Amino acid sequence: MTDDDQPDITFCRAAVATVVADHLGKAVTIVRQMGLTDGTAEDIVQQCLIELIRTWEREGALRNPEFLLFATARRRTIDEFRRRGRTKTALIDNADLAELTAEQVKDMPEFLPGIDGLFTTTNVIMALRELPVRQQEILLLRFGLELDIKTVAAFMACTISDVKNAQARGLNKLRKSPHLDGYPTLPEVHQ
Repeated sequence: MTDDDQPDITFCRAAVATVVADHLGKAVTIVRQMGLTDGTAEDIVQQCLIELIRTWEREGALRNPEFLLFATARRRTIDEFRRRGRTKTALIDNADLAELTAEQVKDMPEFLPGIDGLFTTTNVIMALRELPVRQQEILLLRFGLELDIKTVAAFMACTISDVKNAQARGLNKLRKSPHLDGYPTLPEVHQ
């Protein structure tokens, strides 16, 4: 069954409880990583949950209710930064998240054969910083926060194929990055 074939989920208490159990914590974590304090992040996500419930109840059924939760959380977070008169903090500026992402990237089969300890986490972070912001965010969400593709797509308000394409382009650019130059991967990895 593809996402397009997925049936609509009828509004009911059990369905809301499932969304809360499966996705609310992820949404709070992402909003925190964007640079808001714990309390503010939780408040924003709670408001998003209320909006989701109202919309879901009004519509009667939604295909992907978590998509609405994540997309609304992203918009509300950006609105909060605008209200405060500052720009959204880039996810790459979060040192812990950048380091987690770099370590995950270094452990990938595409990079592992050529690493042998020759380049550091700092090299990977510098290479990540040179990617377009959207690719950075997708790689940080996928590898740093270890979110599944569907969750990243919902949060980035794009399709799953957009996430897969951006992830592939980002990893390809990382492989070619001058910061990681001189540490080629084995040819058989790419076949």
